Amino acid sequence: MAVIEYQELADEQPISFQPLHPSFGKAEFSFCLAFKRGKIIEVRIERAQQNEKGKYLLKHHGASEFIIGSFLHGRDARVWRTGFCKDHKGQWLDVYVPDDSTSLTLSKYSEKISADFR
Repeated sequence: MAVIEYQELADEQPISFQPLHPSFGKAEFSFCLAFKRGKIIEVRIERAQQNEKGKYLLKHHGASEFIIGSFLHGRDARVWRTGFCKDHKGQWLDVYVPDDSTSLTLSKYSEKISADFR
């Protein structure tokens, strides 16, 4: 089986997905946050429960907050599992996407990174 490499994301580059798949169920994403001196230096994103496979990398230096939300919709994304990522030595989050969203956009600000489902 081929190893999927991480694709580096630009600021506000959308990741499209199908929110509900007939075979796999509700789509989800896994976020792994890598820290250095208390600041987020990179966010690794992996698709789960989806037809497409993909791994994404967002680099940032100096963010202290990571926010997950729904930009245009009434329902927020649900974090349903958290833990420690042994591979990247940081926190990971498994997130169910909102029912009516079709893309994920990560925005970098000076002190925070925002993951918005649109």
